Amino acid sequence: MTAKTIAQRMLDQNAEFDAVVALAEQYRRLTCCPVVDDDYPEVRHHYESALSALIKALKINGRIT
Repeated sequence: MTAKTIAQRMLDQNAEFDAVVALAEQYRRLTCCPVVDDDYPEVRHHYESALSALIKALKINGRIT
């Protein structure tokens, strides 16, 4: 395995961990206190975007296909 491959694998793993943290933050935002009806679409968009980013990171990291 080349150094570049190892470095890239580390970057991919870090991106996955960062995506988990971002999803957890958005989940907390969604559940910590009631969301006003007017704000719900934006809050949901941020949560779903974070979830999508995690799924993408999992695919890049080879954890799912």
